[in-house]
Amino acid sequence: MATLRTVVRWLIAGFFGLGAFGILIDGSVLSALIMLAGAALIAPPIGRAIGQRVAPLKAGVVQVVVGFVVVMVGVIAGAAQQGTATKPATADTTTHPSKKAPPAPKFTCERGTSADGAVVNVLGKDGHDLRNAPDGERIVNEKATRVLGSTQYQTIDNSTKVQIQCLDGDWARVQITDPEWLKEHSGWVLRAALAAPLKPGEVREFTDADFDWDKHTQRDKTAIIKAVNRIHREDPRCKEHIYPSLVGRSADETKKRGKPVYFVNCGTGAQTVNVYFDAARADDPTPFRAPRFIDKMRAIDLCEAYAKANASHPSTVEFSRFLDIATSEHPNGRTQVQSSFTAKNSFGLELKFNISCLLDENGFIEGNISEAR
Repeated sequence: MATLRTVVRWLIAGFFGLGAFGILIDGSVLSALIMLAGAALIAPPIGRAIGQRVAPLKAGVVQVVVGFVVVMVGVIAGAAQQGTATKPATADTTTHPSKKAPPAPKFTCERGTSADGAVVNVLGKDGHDLRNAPDGERIVNEKATRVLGSTQYQTIDNSTKVQIQCLDGDWARVQITDPEWLKEHSGWVLRAALAAPLKPGEVREFTDADFDWDKHTQRDKTAIIKAVNRIHREDPRCKEHIYPSLVGRSADETKKRGKPVYFVNCGTGAQTVNVYFDAARADDPTPFRAPRFIDKMRAIDLCEAYAKANASHPSTVEFSRFLDIATSEHPNGRTQVQSSFTAKNSFGLELKFNISCLLDENGFIEGNISEAR
């Protein structure tokens, strides 16, 4: 047992001795010496020698405990010394901000200074020419020129959004960000043509200058402006993309309702949709909203009912609800169902047909049936 205790003490003393050596390498001489003193007291021969001269340290257990405490004092002193050594470097960094390199400009500008890259709307329906420099030459729209056979120029209007990249006096260099297919267009334009950046949560307010009036829309200008701004705020399909300069009167809806009905175009690409309204709707407190879609199972049921209603022998109709069925929902709130069915004719011969149905939240609108080939 005595031999085991001796081995354990040597291991502990050796471990603390190595720790002291590591601290000495870091430059903490005093801390290393304190730790070495503690490790020496734990080592059996040195501990016994000290115990013979100092009566309270005569017992081996006391030597180990006191040696451990001395080592811990050295560790704490070393940590404090290292913390103090790092403070001047930190203070030097914080008290000399001028040493930090200034941020690099966001854009490379041939004239003026770099802007912050804010994306803004463009004012007015009339086009503003993009130029190759402040007050420079107009930039030719090469694609449009080739298609139309006459010189066309790059312009921006209230149907576009632009990123401000450079500023030079009354001029700004901008890059079109919306619509997508004009993103390669950039140039200089007067800053007066650009709207102020919107604050978080702020919604653009359209004015008379944003509309292209004709003899039909002219008579209800006030109501149309109010309605379009409400649609922009309330209809989720029109919050991001809405084009007031394209407002017009719908001949079909006007005839159907017996009063002037107008529309504004919203969305892009496959999500493009016309939102219809009349003058009275501008003051109607009911919010503008995207139409709800009909339940898909109900749409399929109504399409099957249409197939049976148009078959010579409805009882023989076998409507495909799994293999050939396809449904699609469109931004205008309508749902299209496409499928197939079989039915027997008057001679008892089974034939196959394709069917397409159009529906909205109110029910069936129209359908088309053709014989499958």
